[in-house]
Amino acid sequence: MRISQRSSTCSALIAAAVGAVLCAPLAAGPADAATTTPKLRASAFQFMLTFDHRESLKTGTRVVDASGHGHAGVVMTHGGRITAKPGVSRRAAQFPPKGRAIVQIANGKGLNPRHRSFVFGGALRVGAKHAVRGSNIVQKGFYNQAGGQYKLQLAAGGVPVCVVFGDAGRIKTVANRGVANGHWHRVSCARTPTGVVVWIDGRRAGSTAGLTGRIANDAPINIGGKKVTAGNKQFRGRVDNVYMRFVPTSR
Repeated sequence: MRISQRSSTCSALIAAAVGAVLCAPLAAGPADAATTTPKLRASAFQFMLTFDHRESLKTGTRVVDASGHGHAGVVMTHGGRITAKPGVSRRAAQFPPKGRAIVQIANGKGLNPRHRSFVFGGALRVGAKHAVRGSNIVQKGFYNQAGGQYKLQLAAGGVPVCVVFGDAGRIKTVANRGVANGHWHRVSCARTPTGVVVWIDGRRAGSTAGLTGRIANDAPINIGGKKVTAGNKQFRGRVDNVYMRFVPTSR
């Protein structure tokens, strides 16, 4: 179900925010549909992991939060490792073809949207061979987590899915196409007052109307999988410029 016309102003603001993420210096890359959007300062993000700060990406080491808000990630592994590879802008994090590995950001101020509109996601690159099974890209909170959840995942075959769960309900929005073709794609989820939208390369790829309500949990943000124990839904491609930011909405 498409988001209604009465939310068009809010949708335009979200579109601008997504475009700004795509065009910001931290996320520079091939042009897309939103190239006219003003660029954002790094501090506009609640967190931004660019992997461009000479991080070793070894187990237990830190990944710099380029937003300046102090939400650094920590590399966690079990039978796998994360390596630095060319990204959409400078370096990206390559997740393992075997074993388990994630980057975890501890819960902190500004990472829970509560009732605010927000956008989260990143650039990713994965081939069909490594997208046969579903995988998690970015998530905060788990299914039926006290305080809610937000998550970007790939369904089997590499189709982006956004899940947002709050005290007013759960919304799952599935994209109308996959991204597992070995090329870079910018994929994001946007929660508005009236629904959840999935974006691919600056274009709306799916939307679902409904209310999600307040989201405020004590869970960390996990990138590349939901944990490092069995059943972690490991992502086995590259990610770059992973972020979350709030979006102003009109009154």
